[in-house]
Amino acid sequence: MKKKQTIIKTSNNQMALKEAIEKQLERDTNDIIKIFYDSDQTMSNLVYKHRGQRNAAKNLMKKFGKEQVIIITNKAIEVRNKPFAPVITNPIELQAKLIKLKLYLEREKNQGGKIIIGSNFAE
Repeated sequence: MKKKQTIIKTSNNQMALKEAIEKQLERDTNDIIKIFYDSDQTMSNLVYKHRGQRNAAKNLMKKFGKEQVIIITNKAIEVRNKPFAPVITNPIELQAKLIKLKLYLEREKNQGGKIIIGSNFAE
């Protein structure tokens, strides 16, 4: 009987931890989408509700972590109006054009541009 109670308690703890992680991921997703929204006020509030946009932001955070995605997002917004830079206006485009952004930033660095970036976007 005691073993069954321990299993149930452990299972409940795991479920609570999983729920806490999911809630934090949702808050972090909102933060990433808000960066895009703040950079372009014409962006519809529907992006917040668009599952694909939210999933793209979550996938990026799972791969790189929240802080790294914030850095990458800010870099994408910073250069999107420059000639030959990839135009990235939302998380789906960021996920799809990430390598293009990295290559553009490396090219700018090699040409003596002011943008300094390493292979992990944080340098």
